[in-house]
Amino acid sequence: MNFIKFFEKNLPWIQIKRLPLLLCVGYLVFFILLITELIGSNQILLHWNDIHSNKEYWRLFTFVFYIPSHPLFIYFAIMIQWLIGSAMESTWGSIKFTLFFYFTCFTTICLSILFPHLIFTDWFSVNVFLVFAFYFPNYTFMLFFILPIKVKWLAYLLWFGLILSIFNSKFSVESFIRIMPVVLPLLVFIGREYVLKIRYKARKEIIATKNQMATKKFRHQCKVCNTTDLIDPMKEFRYIEENGETNCYCEPHLPTKKNY
Repeated sequence: MNFIKFFEKNLPWIQIKRLPLLLCVGYLVFFILLITELIGSNQILLHWNDIHSNKEYWRLFTFVFYIPSHPLFIYFAIMIQWLIGSAMESTWGSIKFTLFFYFTCFTTICLSILFPHLIFTDWFSVNVFLVFAFYFPNYTFMLFFILPIKVKWLAYLLWFGLILSIFNSKFSVESFIRIMPVVLPLLVFIGREYVLKIRYKARKEIIATKNQMATKKFRHQCKVCNTTDLIDPMKEFRYIEENGETNCYCEPHLPTKKNY
């Protein structure tokens, strides 16, 4: 990606090294503040009406660290950022991973400005998980330390949940807007790779089919068009005695009865 190379060459200082670790610390701090009721979730979520009318500018930063006050949520948030986030930071490099974080936050803030009545939370952990599932689909997690499950199935389940939320809202505009902080960063950062991956997979299947057909012997081959039962398994073939020889024809090229 050209813009990634531009930042790597000209603006290397924008990167946040060990960003996953910093996010984990932030999640833990705000989780403690929430469960001890020192702050409320309505004070840190991204709501542009409150930012504009009440001058609550801290919401532009605190929404990133919002975690529902339940131990299960904080466990998964820290696991995703510590394990998966660190893996993606190593795979992409610190600058690209940081830009991915910036772009997700920037997208969310822009949407909150355009739709000031909506309340937004952070989707970065979800985005990191989906990107990891794209690059390492067969990585196996021990869910609840008991059930082995490949990360791609968890990603499919997550996408199903997002789509289901749109159905449940009867395709309201708000439901589409709320998932844009997931869709837009993924399109920008892995959209092209996803298309190339689909093309490569389709081409690989075509080549594999051709190789299989080349190594596998056919049973019938039309004398006229050279079509075989491997090329078109649904086509019917007939054998006819002609001048002491047995020739094979497909149904469209059968000689008329006067010829045999």
